[in-house]
Amino acid sequence: MTTRSFNKDDFFSEPIEVLVVGGGPVGLSAAIELGLRGIKCVVVEPRKEISKLRPRAKTTNARSMEHFRRWNIAKDIRNAAALTPEWSQEVSFCTSLTGREITRFDEAWAITASPRELYAEPGQSIPQYTIEEVLREQVSKLETVRFAAGWNFVRLSQDNEKVIARLQNETNETVSVESKFLIGCDGARSNVRKEIGVFYEGDVETKANFNGVFRAPGLADVVSHNSAIQYWVVNNDAPGLMGRLDLKDTWWMMCLGVDPVEGNANPEKYLHGMIGDKVPVEVLATDDWSARMLLANHFQSGRVFLAGDAAHLNPPWGGLGFNTGLGDAVDIGWKLAAYLQGWGGEELLESYELERRPISDRVIKTATENMKTLSSELASVPINANNKEVYYKKLGEYIQKTKKMEFHSLGLVLGYRYDHSPVIVDDGTTWPEEDVVHYQPTSHPGARLPHTWLDINHSIYDELSEGFTLLRLDKSVDISPLENSSGKNKIPLKVVTIEKPGLIEKYEKPLLLVRPDQHVAWRGDKLTEDFDSLLNSVCGIKELDKSKI
Repeated sequence: MTTRSFNKDDFFSEPIEVLVVGGGPVGLSAAIELGLRGIKCVVVEPRKEISKLRPRAKTTNARSMEHFRRWNIAKDIRNAAALTPEWSQEVSFCTSLTGREITRFDEAWAITASPRELYAEPGQSIPQYTIEEVLREQVSKLETVRFAAGWNFVRLSQDNEKVIARLQNETNETVSVESKFLIGCDGARSNVRKEIGVFYEGDVETKANFNGVFRAPGLADVVSHNSAIQYWVVNNDAPGLMGRLDLKDTWWMMCLGVDPVEGNANPEKYLHGMIGDKVPVEVLATDDWSARMLLANHFQSGRVFLAGDAAHLNPPWGGLGFNTGLGDAVDIGWKLAAYLQGWGGEELLESYELERRPISDRVIKTATENMKTLSSELASVPINANNKEVYYKKLGEYIQKTKKMEFHSLGLVLGYRYDHSPVIVDDGTTWPEEDVVHYQPTSHPGARLPHTWLDINHSIYDELSEGFTLLRLDKSVDISPLENSSGKNKIPLKVVTIEKPGLIEKYEKPLLLVRPDQHVAWRGDKLTEDFDSLLNSVCGIKELDKSKI
């Protein structure tokens, strides 16, 4: 992407409906969700260039890839990735890269080389900086979105009609920008969060960890094990994990429990502890971090919303952080667009925090549970064995038992639900029991619409619209209330009739009202006579006795 230069006048060339503060993957995703719906927005981001020395997130899960498919960029993401699912879908646990393999997990994070019925898109191994490059390119194609690199957010004020943000660039030029709404996607140190008086709640791990990016020509040739997305090194000298950033010579590492001063003084020591001493290494960059389990006490204040790391922080175990932030961007993006276009009400905006905050809380708890058993803990598991073969066999069984939830979590990734949302019409039926690992498809209102393939490469999601979709699985079901609906609020609605053996049994009801984000808003055997009231309810336009729907 060619980054455009912005001066102060550019901000006033046309009105701004939504100002997005932060141009990382979450902010860019929010801008795409808005821009594809014709909402005029500006993304402000201090970084003009994207650094490849801090890969950060390295896994895009199946749910995020489904959103990329909805934006028609899933293929772009896969084409940009250096590591294809065909190359590897596995995670290896070993004593070192040149030592002994203990066990491995297949199809980690739903990264598969062939389609599956449960999801429209498999996961993808790809560093965050590559994701950002693709998203920036997509943003540059949207006529209603402007990407302003080199600008920092300083402060804001708001009233019942607008938000005024003060911005500053590297030459200390300042500008006041007026918008109808603002989304703070400016990370863990979010100034937006501070400006609206929101604070984190939770804990910070005191143990430090040490990351790095390094070049090691020839390392791939001496690795003792089959290809893997990640190698978890289980030993007492240098417990940690690492993996490839490309199929050339660039790798990432994560050393656990390493003092930053000691790590920076001699990172090669820890690297060789993980890979052996057969290959010379060149350290390109390092940084230290501690696990944070933090959740903002609110995700909204007036016309200002928080998304991504600005709203929640979790340990990296399970690859859940960036993906959760992308889910935030989708949720607030379509809702703001609905409100600005006149078919969404105040209750729809209020539902953002009510829907996304519980999901973030569950993600934090899951990642924290995953953190209880890392390479450093595995290296000292007390196992009774009279020889090494028995020891490593038992250790492998222990790893399979304790780490399964980290690499196989479709119950969380696909099964998250909005079960206390004011814009979901609950039908009083019982939810399936929540399970992080095992995903049980359900069309219960609030759940992600269960996926199915209608034909080769033709997903049921491909039939859904940018607005609401009424999915009819039996054409004999009367939808005349819809035809008689006044549609006075101009709620975008597409009717899709699909008749295929087994679909009604799979989806539990013949009629499903599906939101723009592919979640079920209502389901039933027949349409209510007052269909306008149903639409108004799921769009948060007015209070309604939902028991009558």
